[in-house]
Amino acid sequence: MFQYLKNLINLWGFHKDSQWFEKNPAAQARFEDIEDWCEETEDRVIELEEMAHPKCGIEGFDGYMPLIKRIEKLEIVVGSLKKNDR
Repeated sequence: MFQYLKNLINLWGFHKDSQWFEKNPAAQARFEDIEDWCEETEDRVIELEEMAHPKCGIEGFDGYMPLIKRIEKLEIVVGSLKKNDR
């Protein structure tokens, strides 16, 4: 019984909204434009997702290993400088 009443209330709300849109055709047209734009955007997102490559870590980039080697060399130099300061 409660669900039936809830459905009737929803139906009345939809009818009330429908009447408002009929009295305001400019608003109805704008909402339709926005709905069309949202559908186009969804289609574009789907296309972009298909084109996009999977996520990869920083290790996958070309400059990663040279950077690591450079950091390791700097750590050696800094370590030897610290020993000399003592």
